Amino acid sequence: ADAEGCSSLVLPGSLTADGQPLAGQTWDLNPTDVAYVVGVKRSPIDGPQTWSVTCAGCLSHVGMNEFGVSVGTTNVKTWGSKPGVGYLALLHRALQAPDAQTAAQLLSDAPRAGAHTYWLVDAQQQITLEAGPQHVFRRDTADAALCQTNHCLTPDHIALQGEPGSDSSHARIARLKAVTAQGGHTVESIKTLFADRSDGLLSINRYHEDEQGTATNAVFIAQPADRRAFACRGPADRGAWIELNF
Repeated sequence: ADAEGCSSLVLPGSLTADGQPLAGQTWDLNPTDVAYVVGVKRSPIDGPQTWSVTCAGCLSHVGMNEFGVSVGTTNVKTWGSKPGVGYLALLHRALQAPDAQTAAQLLSDAPRAGAHTYWLVDAQQQITLEAGPQHVFRRDTADAALCQTNHCLTPDHIALQGEPGSDSSHARIARLKAVTAQGGHTVESIKTLFADRSDGLLSINRYHEDEQGTATNAVFIAQPADRRAFACRGPADRGAWIELNF
């Protein structure tokens, strides 16, 4: 069984049909959690309005704020965890940022408890962080799309991984890279990619009946330039897609 999940992508405008960036991910976790997946709009007295998709009662998992700043995450495992701030609290804080650069700096400076990857995008900048408790490795979309699943990509973190990347994690990132490189993408083409079952049990789109210990509980796609996001509960080909906007 491969009980890890989540497949994320960040696309620069050069790879989209309208020249505007896109980002998103599947959120794959415990199959029984799907009943508790919610979209929450927050309108605080102090700070930006936000939309987040998460489990009822939890901090933000993926989301967008009224400035178009959008965030998400995938799980990785490294040695070296320590007392510190958990990943949901970091994402929740990042959604208060006025731009992607500020969000990335907040996460880079935070006392992180463990390893995770993060994507942080707005209309101008698209950033990913492979962040462990001690080190942060940053990439941006200057050269290509950024894709991530559940194994580390940077040598220093690969050396600290608690276990090797699974067949599923490697297959999913290979599929993401192959499809995103084709360019001309839209929200609809990303929905199709997140619904892909071409690789069977190793596919991006994961079903409860696969019995891997994980399933796609939600899917999220951000259009930061338009301050719009799209989300569904459950797999991309089974959930009812809704638009989240301001």
